[in-house]
Amino acid sequence: MHRASSVRIAAALAVATFAFSASGCDAVADRAVQEAEQAVEDATGVAVDTGGENALPEGWPQDVPIFPDARIDTSASLQSAEGTVHSARLLTAEPFQDVVDWYDAEFESKGWTISQRLTTGTG
Repeated sequence: MHRASSVRIAAALAVATFAFSASGCDAVADRAVQEAEQAVEDATGVAVDTGGENALPEGWPQDVPIFPDARIDTSASLQSAEGTVHSARLLTAEPFQDVVDWYDAEFESKGWTISQRLTTGTG
């Protein structure tokens, strides 16, 4: 899959998930998200599963830790011929560095190696 297609898929899911989850009507929001998932799948051939609010997507790897007391805001899985990509947005009141340190320790205890870090500015 091309990077531009991946970006469009992610943007479509983000917009659909936010717009419809913010609408306040669960049945309408659920239906709208399902239709958005189907539209992305039809257009790209990529299977999409949004876990929705407060839930991880089906197939979330059991060895990927979730920060204690974090709230799952949104999540999704994208499945293509290359494999499956899972994502989740977690919210917590804990300081950023405490969360980073916790994940570093968790990954190290599971034998994982951090090969790349994404850093962003503040503000």
